[in-house]
Formats: sequence, C-alpha cells, structure tokens
Amino acid sequence: NVLEASVTYEKDDLNLLAAINFAGFDTNHAKYVEAGYKFSSKDGYTAKAFVGAGNEVYYTLSGDFKLGNVGVSVSKDRFTGAYIYNPDRETSNLVFTASF
Repeated sequence: NVLEASVTYEKDDLNLLAAINFAGFDTNHAKYVEAGYKFSSKDGYTAKAFVGAGNEVYYTLSGDFKLGNVGVSVSKDRFTGAYIYNPDRETSNLVFTASF
C-alpha cells in the first residue's frame, strides 16, 4: 500500500496535477506531474489531451523521472474512453470507465 498526496489546479480548459508518495511501500517518495487540456466540447462530448511524467517504477523502466504517459480521452455523461501510451515502456492501453 502507498499513501499519496496530490494537488490539482484548473483554469478554463487547462488542468495540472502534482503528486508525491509519502508513506507505505514506496520508500523513495515517487513524484508524478500531469497536464491536461480540454480541446473540444460539443454536443455533450468532451475531448481532452494529457501528458504525464514521474519517477515511479510503475511508469518508467529505470525509476528515473521520465515521460510516463501521453493520451487522449473522450467523455460523455458518466462514460469515458481513453487511449494512453507510455513512451518509456512502449506500451499502450485503451481504458473505458463509467462513473456511478
């Protein structure tokens, strides 16, 4: 288990996130930052691009601070679909979520 503290800032279509692990399994206090930009909002759909970097071994092969994800998401109502690519690990994920 890991305890993480994070702060977010949102202004218009831009959002920023910064996080640090401060207790638990991660004894190196891994850090993560992410920026997102909503580039479209039409007919109830919202599209957002994002990029994130961190130094946790779950994000990068070496544990060095590197780009860990680049992606785009589309949301409508309570549903979201996202394509996420990790350039360091050369892996990608297609994620679908529903909020209740």
